[in-house]
Amino acid sequence: MKICDKCGEEIKSRRKNICDKCYCKDYWIKNRPPPKVKQRYTHCVDCGKERKKHGRSVKYCDWCALKRSYAKDPSRLEKKNLQARNYHRARKGLPLDAPRMRAVNGSGYINKDGYRILCRLGHPNATNAKGSIGEHTLVMSEFLKRPLKKGETVHHINGCRSDNRLINLELWHKGHPPGQRVSEKIKWAIDFLKEYGFDIVNNGDNSIDGLKVLQEMVKESRIGNFKFEMQEDKGE
Repeated sequence: MKICDKCGEEIKSRRKNICDKCYCKDYWIKNRPPPKVKQRYTHCVDCGKERKKHGRSVKYCDWCALKRSYAKDPSRLEKKNLQARNYHRARKGLPLDAPRMRAVNGSGYINKDGYRILCRLGHPNATNAKGSIGEHTLVMSEFLKRPLKKGETVHHINGCRSDNRLINLELWHKGHPPGQRVSEKIKWAIDFLKEYGFDIVNNGDNSIDGLKVLQEMVKESRIGNFKFEMQEDKGE
């Protein structure tokens, strides 16, 4: 009986001093191929964005890998959309078998404050780079044929923030003088009236003296050179 020199078990084959198990083990150790190392990309192959260290794929970012998986099996995307639709309908108390509700393109959406938001890229009154603008602001801007100025706001008369009919909108101004000094208040009032195309006119009794005082205060406070219109009292 032949005994294996490595494991000490009986040799049942024709080999000398080594059994088949030890022979195969040694052969595999000597001729084992190098391990395959997956190449991990630092940037996505599709979009070029920097991908996470541990993501869905070694070549794509999470979003591109998800899109590719949905392209291979469109039923996965339909199933996901159905689950999301049923979840939101259950939260709102709507029947799950109701027809799909989809807004008209360009109608915008109502935000958490109750204002309807539209998309107008490049509008001066847009609140962000995506062109988000309140419908009430857009309606008033189109009516005035100019963008709203700093300090101007649009007020809803009936209090309904989604009712953006022109008859329900008013243009308000929230500007106020910076202090309580009379000269500062006068400067603010003059600037405010001049901004909207008004002139200071003398129409009341004892207003000439007040107008002179106003002119002197303008000179002392260095507000600027303003023209004051005066109307002479016509006797009967």
